[in-house]
Amino acid sequence: MYPYYHCGALSQRFLVADDATGLLVFLRVDGATGSAALVAVNNGESEQMVELNLAGLLPAGLTLTPAFGG
Repeated sequence: MYPYYHCGALSQRFLVADDATGLLVFLRVDGATGSAALVAVNNGESEQMVELNLAGLLPAGLTLTPAFGG
């Protein structure tokens, strides 16, 4: 359903990795198709809020939409 999670040549960048809060955020970009996935995993005991500056990291004109939750 979401091939950029498992197919193609991808550039992956970790944006947040915090053992204290259990938060991991990374970006996967497929330059060949112009698709991307921003993945946030919260393994902590409480809800987390994170602000990210994605300037220059996403393909031009790409808009991210929630795949799960929201």
